[in-house]
Amino acid sequence: MKPEDFVKLYGAWSKLIRTEWEALMGRLEREGREDERQKILDELDNVRVYGGSVLAKMAEIVVRYRNDRYRQTSGGMERKRI
Repeated sequence: MKPEDFVKLYGAWSKLIRTEWEALMGRLEREGREDERQKILDELDNVRVYGGSVLAKMAEIVVRYRNDRYRQTSGGMERKRI
């Protein structure tokens, strides 16, 4: 992979994560889940303080909440892979 391609791919990935992050934070705020929102922001601050990739942590949190939301909408049942 050329360095230019990597930069384009990383840029697209980071834009996608930031868009999803803003949607998650907005949804939590609209639903009045301020305590949960603050807990997530504290978790992100720990990454900043102790070192690490903030963008990767944001992606992890977004995926975790998407999976939780999927489980809630499917009645707690997860799909089994064949």
